Amino acid sequence: MTPELFALNIGISMDDVQALLSMGKTQVLQSDLYKGLIRSLDYNTLSGSLREVRGLYETHLPEIAGYLKENHDYSGKGMTAHTLGNWLLGFLNMPDYLGHLVEIHQHVPQFVLTIGLPRILDILDKADTASAEWKKAMALLCLPLFAAD
Repeated sequence: MTPELFALNIGISMDDVQALLSMGKTQVLQSDLYKGLIRSLDYNTLSGSLREVRGLYETHLPEIAGYLKENHDYSGKGMTAHTLGNWLLGFLNMPDYLGHLVEIHQHVPQFVLTIGLPRILDILDKADTASAEWKKAMALLCLPLFAAD
């Protein structure tokens, strides 16, 4: 995963991204920078556009799963449109539980995350409303998953 992708979608400097990614996953979640970025998200905008984003996920998430299966022989359980949208809002609205998200994804091979995140961000480009806020939220949600072990 390129740090540029995080910097672009979150709206922070490359130095800040590098600093966060060099931390351990738990350290990222506890950092003032990360917590401030989570608090800066517009939860009302995200929740108001959830239906549209779920529709996009329903249409396009199967493409990602198909790609992973066909090109990487990965057949792990993928996220549903409902779960992905709701988890993003739920975890970001209750940031004390973000550590649980990291635990849940420990079994997911890193290549799946590396391939999947840019494609999910591309899906969010298709949103008519709140695309930038959803991309920022998704990148923030995933950033700890790419942090140092």
